[in-house]
Amino acid sequence: MNKILPVVASLFGCMLLASCGPGKKLTQANATITQLQAANTQLQQQVAARETALAGLKKQYDTCQQQNADCDTAMAIVRRNLQAINNALAQEGTSYRQIREKVDESLIAFSDADLGVSYRQGLIHISMNDKLLFGSGSVSVSEDGKEVLEMVAGVLNQYPKLSVIVVGNTDDQPIRGSFKDNWSLSTERANAIVRLFRDNFNVDPARLTAAGRGKYNPVGDNSTEEGRAMNRRIDIVLNPDLSRLWEVRQGGGEW
Repeated sequence: MNKILPVVASLFGCMLLASCGPGKKLTQANATITQLQAANTQLQQQVAARETALAGLKKQYDTCQQQNADCDTAMAIVRRNLQAINNALAQEGTSYRQIREKVDESLIAFSDADLGVSYRQGLIHISMNDKLLFGSGSVSVSEDGKEVLEMVAGVLNQYPKLSVIVVGNTDDQPIRGSFKDNWSLSTERANAIVRLFRDNFNVDPARLTAAGRGKYNPVGDNSTEEGRAMNRRIDIVLNPDLSRLWEVRQGGGEW
């Protein structure tokens, strides 16, 4: 009997060991599976996040590509408009030389002391001494003045795209007569010339502007008689048609 008990005890121990061993391994395996599943889930989330980020980057890339294409298109338009403006300016320069030559030819009979033609800052200036056009203190254009202005009007009508500014100027000597001051006199003289262009010589009034600057735009020294004579003048300023340049800039047509 004493010999049987140890054997039974050994067998019972083996049975316990046999029953406990596989259970621990299963638990460990399940734990490992759980860890692997968690790791797999995390990896899937990371992959999804990277795919989302990649999609965002692709969208940004596509946007940049479109913006580059738009920029290329815009630059092409800018270059085309710039070339058109340059062509228009070149043509304007050619036209202005022709206009100045026409003015010079038309007014060649008159003295340089009474009349001058110059090209300054992109504008043609025709400057006339007041005695060529008006009597002293008068705003009525003289017969000789009408002859000169008729020649100028002939040139203006050949170039209908030019706008025309008529500017009256005086010296600084106090005025006597019906006018309040030199400014009033200079303005009324400019108005008289503009009306003459419109009424007698068929210049489109939409092209005409009258202005008076009185004594405030001197070209000579008012302390001398010669300088004051230079300041008593009418300037006829020929402007380019800037609206055409704007149309060219907008792609609206050729100069």
